[in-house]
Order: sequence, then C-alpha cells, then structure tokens
Amino acid sequence: MNDLMRGGREGLKDAICLILGILILLIVIMLASGCAVSDPLRWGMSPAQVHDRWGYPSRVNRSQGQGWRREQHVFYVWGKHWYAYFEDGKLTGIQQ
Repeated sequence: MNDLMRGGREGLKDAICLILGILILLIVIMLASGCAVSDPLRWGMSPAQVHDRWGYPSRVNRSQGQGWRREQHVFYVWGKHWYAYFEDGKLTGIQQ
C-alpha cells in the first residue's frame, strides 16, 4: 500500500510540473508574439496603439460618411478572431 501511495504522489507531482511548464511556455509565447498581458486595450486608443499590443490586423474594413469615419480591424490573437472598432481614429469597441 505504501508503494502505491508513493507512486500516486509522484504521479501528482509530475502532473503539476507538466501543467506549470505548459503555463510558463504559454506566457513566453504570448510575450514573444507581442501580446502584452499587462497592457490592456483602452477606449479612445488610436489604431497604432492597438497595433502595438496586438500586432497588425489581417484585414481592415472601412466606411465613411459625411463627417464620420469608421474602421473595423480584424485580428487573429490567442487562437481566435477579434474585432477592434474605431470611430474617427479612436477605439470604441472590441468584439470576439
């Protein structure tokens, strides 16, 4: 019985070490890819400020009318598509 419990503890330690290793690897990948974990997006940011944090968008959709301009920047970040909305050069919305 003692050997079985010791093996269970070792298995648990191995699983915890594996999980911690994966988390550290994910953080390193996010930081290396320019995803600033501690620097979130804020309303009113310019497209350049958003690009500094998320990289360049894969596509930009634009529309404008008399006295207004809107843009939708499409990003592929953290394995998902994200949409950043700008009105007159200011961030007004984020959607996944």
